[in-house]
Amino acid sequence: MPNESASHHGDDHSELLLDHHHEEHAPFPFKFKAPSGRVHRVNVDPAAGIAELVANVTAKLGPEVEAVGGAPTCEDGRLSNNGYALSYLDNEGDTVSITTDQDLADAVSLARQNNRDKVDLFVHDPSQPPIPPTTEPHPTSKSPTHEEKSVVDEDQLPEEHPKITRERGQSFAHHHHHPPQEQLIPGVPNELLLPGAIVTLAAVIVGVFILSRPSGR
Repeated sequence: MPNESASHHGDDHSELLLDHHHEEHAPFPFKFKAPSGRVHRVNVDPAAGIAELVANVTAKLGPEVEAVGGAPTCEDGRLSNNGYALSYLDNEGDTVSITTDQDLADAVSLARQNNRDKVDLFVHDPSQPPIPPTTEPHPTSKSPTHEEKSVVDEDQLPEEHPKITRERGQSFAHHHHHPPQEQLIPGVPNELLLPGAIVTLAAVIVGVFILSRPSGR
């Protein structure tokens, strides 16, 4: 604009450079899980290099540092081969190792580009795979026991299982005893009434026949 001066534009550019410089040197959070399951958080200035990150992580681990291979050393901005390993998860889901000052700066820069407020750090033994810092156990579904499977409410059986209902009905009918029939003559089973009646009728016929024969006199 005509009312703006070159010095004004220069001041804005200087402020942007100062903000960028301040952001690069501002401490950035790193979050990791210890072998005991505790989650720790450390703030590290990326410009200080990997040596500061290792010092903060080792201090947070305390006695647990031996469980991840011991504390490593740093020389000339590079992590030694002995001691625990450091890595993080990038935006593509890959595990990336942090072994140099540049790796540390890249991890922070990537987190800021993706608007993340921290770097999820993995601290682990070099011979073991990294463990995510916020892994939560998944709930396991409880399978019914044998006794629970055997107890089924007939009213809750779905309509698409008539075979189950029919088989259970047949089993129930097989084991169900019919009530005894009422006796027609007290003390005499109903099964003996018909044969007894036939014998009695035959005896009456024979008696009538004998009485009806004329005497010899």
